[in-house]
Amino acid sequence: MSGIAKLLSGKRAGTVLMLCGIVLAAAAFLLVLNVSRGSQATADQTVRQVYVVTATKEIPQFTTIHADALAIKAFPAAYAPSSAAAKIEDVDGKFATTTIEPEQIVLNSQASTTRRTANLSASIPPGKELYWMPIPGLLVATGGVQAGDHVDILLSANLSNKAKGASPDQVGVGGITTQTTMQNVELFFIGSSTSDLPQDAGGANNTAGAKTNGAGVAALLVTPQDALMLKYIKDAGGTIDWVLRNRDTKDTVNTEAVTADTLADQFKFRVPQQWTVGG
Repeated sequence: MSGIAKLLSGKRAGTVLMLCGIVLAAAAFLLVLNVSRGSQATADQTVRQVYVVTATKEIPQFTTIHADALAIKAFPAAYAPSSAAAKIEDVDGKFATTTIEPEQIVLNSQASTTRRTANLSASIPPGKELYWMPIPGLLVATGGVQAGDHVDILLSANLSNKAKGASPDQVGVGGITTQTTMQNVELFFIGSSTSDLPQDAGGANNTAGAKTNGAGVAALLVTPQDALMLKYIKDAGGTIDWVLRNRDTKDTVNTEAVTADTLADQFKFRVPQQWTVGG
C-alpha cells in the first residue's frame, strides 16, 4: 500500500482531513482579510479627509483653551465646517467664547484673544468701547454671526446736494447711494431680545428697540471715534447691513459708492426719458 493510502486509511484519515480543513479555513480567512483591507484602502482614497481640532473634554465658556484639552482628528472634507481650526496652535491659549463640548469640532470663531466674562464692562480692552445696535433681521433668523466674528458695515442713504434751508424753487440733485463705511469690526457680544442684557449696556435706545421688534442685539468692539461714526450712521436714516468677513482677512478695501448711475453704466441700464407724442 502506498504512503498516501496509508495516511487515508484507518484513524489517520480523520486526522488528515481535519488538518486539511484547518488549512483551508486559514486560507479563506486570509483571503477575506486581504479583500477587506483592499476595500478599506479604496474607501480611504475615495473619501478625502482633512484634519480638524476637536475637544477631548468640556471647555467652559470664558475659560482659557489649553492644548491638553484638544486633539487633531481626520474628518471627511465634505462635512468639515469651513471655519474649523486646523492646528492646535491656532486656538491654544485663547479664550472660549462659548462652551465647547467633548468631541466637538473647535471653530475659529469660538476662540478669542480677548477674555469675555458675564460682566462685559470688565472684558473690554483698554482704549475700546462697546457700541450696541440691532442685528439685521436676516442674521437673527439664521444665526449667521457669532461673538468673535468680524463684519463690514454697509450704509444706503438718500443724499442730496441741495443746500439746507434752500427755497422750494431751488433744485438739487440727489438719490440713494450705497457705500462701505466701517470695516473689520469685531462682534464682541451677540444676544437675542430674550437675553438678560447687562445693566451697563450702552445704547439704551437700540436695546429698547430690539426688545420691541424682537430683533437681536450686538455689541461691537470699537474705538471712541468709531463709536461716533456708528452713531452718525445709525442716525443718518438710511439702511444698514452687515457683511461677514473671513476670519483671517484683516485688510481694509477701498470701495466705490454705488448709485443709480453706477448700475446704468456697468450693466447698461437704459434711463427712462420723457416723451411727448403728437404735433
